[in-house]
Amino acid sequence: MVKKISTLALAALLAWPAAAGATSQADLEAQVEKLTKELGALQKEMADLKQNTSDKVDALNEKSEKWDEASRIQLSGDFRTRLDDLSARSESAYTALDVARGVTDVLNAGTPTNINNLLGAFGMSTATPLANLAGALRVTPEANFIAAATGAGLTSKQANNLAAIFYNNSVGTMLNGMPAGTTVGDVTAYFGNTQSLVSFMKNIPAADRKAIFAGLTGMNNGLGYTPTAATDFKNDTMWTNRLRVNMRVKATEDIEFKGRLAMYKSWGMENNPVDSQLNAGNG
Repeated sequence: MVKKISTLALAALLAWPAAAGATSQADLEAQVEKLTKELGALQKEMADLKQNTSDKVDALNEKSEKWDEASRIQLSGDFRTRLDDLSARSESAYTALDVARGVTDVLNAGTPTNINNLLGAFGMSTATPLANLAGALRVTPEANFIAAATGAGLTSKQANNLAAIFYNNSVGTMLNGMPAGTTVGDVTAYFGNTQSLVSFMKNIPAADRKAIFAGLTGMNNGLGYTPTAATDFKNDTMWTNRLRVNMRVKATEDIEFKGRLAMYKSWGMENNPVDSQLNAGNG
């Protein structure tokens, strides 16, 4: 481009004398000098334009490498928000913790050592026919049974918890109805572990299981376990928000990373919409 402009300028200069006619030599030299300066300025402008173009091309090439790296990372996600009006009723039931504590209380009372000591107080052993134990319980008042158990080394809590089971009407009927040849050990084996005890309790009607749990000595030697009362729940402003951000990265030619960041938030709650006052403060 510069060469083309220079050629045109030179042609113009050569043709100038013919066009100028009677123009003086001094005027011609002044005009040539002027055209030379303009030509120099034009050449400099073209050189600057070429340099700027080269710089921009270099910058684009440099950015293209970063664009290639950025294209390896793909981000996506979604945000959901909703407002609900909730109304529910929780029927009367034992809490999971109360069931676990009640079972633990019975297992702690019916350890092999406690059973052997208790049977020894009545002159029996695990090999004694079950009918003998059933007969002894029928003629022994519950208070006397508890006194004999504590005298054999059981704590008052352990003695009371065993009495809550053995003096239950359905348990007494169950013991009397067991096949001949059943020993005391066959029954007390149910106190060996949680699975066995739960299996034993399933044979007792719900009303009698409730009576047993109510008769147990619970935590801190307090009253036994009773179902929580039925409760109505109402929340007319249940506002929940969910945010999920997904990332997919082509780390190398053979390795691809995928990840998700998720958040669920209930408006006005610190972590989740669970009533922290329920279940002994555990939600």
